Parts: sequence; structure tokens; C-alpha cells
Amino acid sequence: MRQAALEALSESNAKISAKTESRVRQLLQDDPWTFVRVGAASAMASRPAATPGDEALMAALDDESPLVREAALRSIGKRRSTAAAELVHDLADNPRQPQRVRVAAIAVLGALCQVEAAPLLVKLALRAGYAQLPYDQPLGLAALAALGDIKPPDLTQRLAPLLSKNKVVPRLIRAIARDVIASPGTCNNADRQ
Repeated sequence: MRQAALEALSESNAKISAKTESRVRQLLQDDPWTFVRVGAASAMASRPAATPGDEALMAALDDESPLVREAALRSIGKRRSTAAAELVHDLADNPRQPQRVRVAAIAVLGALCQVEAAPLLVKLALRAGYAQLPYDQPLGLAALAALGDIKPPDLTQRLAPLLSKNKVVPRLIRAIARDVIASPGTCNNADRQ
């Protein structure tokens, strides 16, 4: 029942009362069922960024379940909750986090237009072209997408190692890097943090 109600809230654009939003935050924090906490985090995505909701989502980044952390990250990105940027950066850079959590955190850095995250994103993006571990390519592709959103001014120079026609960088990665550089990006100067 709670899950169905949370799914309905997630899919609705209708305004909800402060009491309902408070209850969703409580479910996110306290419910013993992972799927309910995931639903609560997802339900908060359509709400505007505001301190109580942002704080609840930031607290959920410490949840024991990676599914809850991932849902909280996606909601932070959709809400454009810049207050969470430092925590999101830490998750993206934490090798002890599951790959799915790191990929979500990397995507959120792009959604939040975090120019300060460019060094981390470039480091991860380069790993897509020079993959040594199974998670290098998924993290690198997510980082390329985030860099495409942010579009730091020196992106061509930073991604130059992926553009070189050596035999190590896969052609697909080279093509994606070229597309990222050529794309206009989604962040404007006012959005950049």
C-alpha cells in the first residue's frame, strides 16, 4: 500500500501538502523496507529543492542499501539540489561504493552543473578509453556524459588523450568523446557551480 501511494506521488505533478511531504520524508528515513525507502526517495524527485527535502535525501545517501542511495541521488539531480553537491562528489569518487551508485552520482554532478567536479570527471572519462578494470568503462561513459552537460571551457584539451588515433582507445569511445566536445551542453553560466 505504501509503495503504491509513493509510486502515485512520483508520477503525479500535483502539489502535495506539507504533511504528506513530511510523511514521505519519514518513510525515507525510517521505513524498514528497502522498496518503500526507494519509493520515498523517488517520490521526492518531483518536488522543488527545499531544505527539509534536501536534508532527507542527503541523509539517505548514507542508507545501507545501494538502491536507496541510487534513488536518492537521482532525486537530488532532478531537484537540482546543489546543497548536496559535496556529498555527491564524494560518492562519485568513492571506490568502495557499488558501480551503480557511482554512476548515478556522476550523472548528478552533470545535472548539478558542478564545474568543480571536472578534474574527477576527466580522470574517470579517460578510464573509459584506457579501461583496465570492469568498472572503468561504465564510470568513464557516465563521466563523459556529465562533462557533456557541464562543458568546461578546456574540455577539448582535457579529453585529447581519448581523441588520439592510437590502438588502445576504442573507436566507439573516441567517437563519444568527439560528440561530447561538439555538443552544446545543458548547463548555462548561471547554472554552473
